[in-house]
This record gives sequence, C-alpha cells and structure tokens, in this order.
Amino acid sequence: MTESNLVYLRPVTDDVDTGGFWAAAQQRRLVVQACTNCGAVLHLPRPMCRVCHSFDLEWREVAQHGTVYTSTIVEHQVHPNYPVPYTVLVIELDDAPQARLIGSIPGRMTPDAGTPAHVRWETMPDGTIVPNWALD
Repeated sequence: MTESNLVYLRPVTDDVDTGGFWAAAQQRRLVVQACTNCGAVLHLPRPMCRVCHSFDLEWREVAQHGTVYTSTIVEHQVHPNYPVPYTVLVIELDDAPQARLIGSIPGRMTPDAGTPAHVRWETMPDGTIVPNWALD
C-alpha cells in the first residue's frame, strides 16, 4: 500500500460536544472545556457541568505541556496503518490536571510517571491537525 492510498483513522471534528476542541486544534491551540459558573474542567466534554449542572461552558486554552500519567506498549497491530510496536501515553495537563489526554509515540518506550511532555501537532493527509505528544 502506498502513502497516497493509506486510510488513517480521522477524528470526528463536527461533534456537538467535542467540535470546539478540534476547531482549536486546527489553529494549533490546545483547549479544554470548562464551566464558566464554577470553573470545573470538564473532560470528557459534555453539554452540562457535572459539578454545578450549569450549561454555561467555554473552551479554555491551556499550555501545550504536561507530564506522563501512565503509558503502555501496544504489541498487537489493530490497524494496518499504525504499525507496532508503539507506546500509548496518558498525559496529565499542567494547566488542567483534571484533564488527561491520550497520544502515542513510535517504538517501545517506558517513560516514568511524571516525565515532562509537550504537544506535537500532526497534520493528517486530509489536512486535519491533531495533537499528539513528544517526551521532553
């Protein structure tokens, strides 16, 4: 299979709850959903605050760095365009520790919890920009 006919898994960018995240990503901005009433960070995004039940929500920009919360190595290939091995990272955001985002890096890595990481923006073949992570 050549590079031109590879089919990549693409995020759903027009979802009512997560669309703001993907719109910001297209501008290489990292955002989390937050309640304007009580300030709670809502991750995963949702239509109503889980703390105070307000519908007054916003997308708040956060710094593009965090730390490894945990990781695992994927050895079993589940999609032909994502070769193994690769390491899945769960990153706790420095500005919003209530939110943890997922990413991956190629190869077998075993980063310690607390290892610093930063966003690495990746452009998919269709032009969609997605955040991923790199270890510092």
